[in-house]
Amino acid sequence: MIDSMGAPKGRQRRADGSEFKTLFAYVGTDVIDILDIGAKTANLTRAAYLERLVRAMPLDENGLPPWLAELVTEGQLPLGTTREEPARAAA
Repeated sequence: MIDSMGAPKGRQRRADGSEFKTLFAYVGTDVIDILDIGAKTANLTRAAYLERLVRAMPLDENGLPPWLAELVTEGQLPLGTTREEPARAAA
């Protein structure tokens, strides 16, 4: 699940004047571990590393990276039907 959050100290801006937005995501610890390893290797913060990863991805006309667009094409992932994530299965 991904959700946006307000900046803790009001609006924050980069040196070039563009705004930061805060992103809060529930992800597995394995994902955090991968991000931390990559960020440490690249000598970046986790946030800077994640931003570079996303900006480096090629995108199709729907704004999807090729691996995700392939899932949409194969019908494994519905496109544009809802903005909500599916409910979690009962434990």
